[in-house]
Amino acid sequence: PDWPAGIEPRAFRPGDEQVFYELHQETFADTWEPIGETYSEWAHQFLVPEVLVPELWTLATADGEPAGFALCHPHAVDSDLGWVRVLGVRRSSRGRGLGRALLLRAFAQFRHRGMRRVGLGVDGESPTGANELYESVGMRVVAQFAIHEKAVA
Repeated sequence: PDWPAGIEPRAFRPGDEQVFYELHQETFADTWEPIGETYSEWAHQFLVPEVLVPELWTLATADGEPAGFALCHPHAVDSDLGWVRVLGVRRSSRGRGLGRALLLRAFAQFRHRGMRRVGLGVDGESPTGANELYESVGMRVVAQFAIHEKAVA
């Protein structure tokens, strides 16, 4: 990856849990369904052995402050597939190529582990331009889902 000027990537370290949690909450605040979960709820989903693979989690900082992150792990069923569970970039760091660099780092890490494919899920109408980013690095849509809701008062 070609990292934007001033960005330093590194793998997860013990003690980073709160930083990853806060970045996740912040970077998804402008999506169709903001996360809004407590740290305990988040930890229950992400700080488990099948998801927390420290060398596949990346924290990118700018001047020592968190700027973006990627939570990646091997797919639970398909050993040939790496999974980008969450990728987020702070609003102040968007549009500089950080998301692309985080993805390319994940691709290289998966390849190093012998995985030949990478997958992720994304909001088909993401307001952040995520779909364009994924297509620009060679990813393609392989499945689509619609979620319907109705208030029943």
